[in-house]
Amino acid sequence: MVVPQVNHSTESVEYLLRKILGPSFEWIIVRSAENLNEQNVARERKSLELTRQINDAFEDGDHDAIYKGLMNSHPAYGGTLTTIDELRRILG
Repeated sequence: MVVPQVNHSTESVEYLLRKILGPSFEWIIVRSAENLNEQNVARERKSLELTRQINDAFEDGDHDAIYKGLMNSHPAYGGTLTTIDELRRILG
């Protein structure tokens, strides 16, 4: 069972669970609420698009490849594609 934070879209949570855990895992997403504010939805859409640009290159459940990819590309993990401030501007 997964209980995501209000600001994370169900689509993003499902994508990340599938990508990280791989095809052999099953889960149930339980929502107490989901922030459907237009600005949050737009930010989540952009965030998922950027996440897919990085992670779609990796096989679902390939932890080592996903970890290395994040370390080399994601600004929150020290990657060099953009800075945290640039990412904040991109996401709105």
